[in-house]
Amino acid sequence: MKIQRDYGVPEAANKLETIQAKLKYDNIQPRKKEFDNVMLKQNVNSSDGTHDLTLNNSLVVVRIYLPFSTTLKKLSRRGDKLKCSHEIVALTSNLLSELRDQILCASDNGLCVDIDDLKARPVSDVKLEYPSGLIGIDDVLYVDMRASNAVDYSEVIKQWGVQKNIAKFKVVQMDQVSI
Repeated sequence: MKIQRDYGVPEAANKLETIQAKLKYDNIQPRKKEFDNVMLKQNVNSSDGTHDLTLNNSLVVVRIYLPFSTTLKKLSRRGDKLKCSHEIVALTSNLLSELRDQILCASDNGLCVDIDDLKARPVSDVKLEYPSGLIGIDDVLYVDMRASNAVDYSEVIKQWGVQKNIAKFKVVQMDQVSI
């Protein structure tokens, strides 16, 4: 059985800078280095304490890359390398929301904001104050609405996809989907 790794890019999406960068780096081998691996916890149900690693419950490795901090035209100045920040190892039976909880983001530790009022209340826990999250895979937007104060940002992205003629995104709750 052959595994399909590239699902193709819609013609309308080729003008996006991230797609142009992906196409540019498709043939570049990543630099060999050690990454911090995170293994998601899994409840073990079998009597011998082992996991069922069949086709229904396989091991997956997810790499999280650092975002571009510059425009596509300036990428050659930064070494032409995509930079992996960390890897997450999970079972396909894990929920997508469990995977999302393990993705590290600098914005989860603090906000870069201009404070005009020196008496303004500092945000003590950014993840609790702003729990909203969204992961886009192919033409599906997986939203994290587990917290009561979460905001669904998918509608704006759906409108953008239609306006740019890129995709008609579907929306699914990420805590209801296995990896």
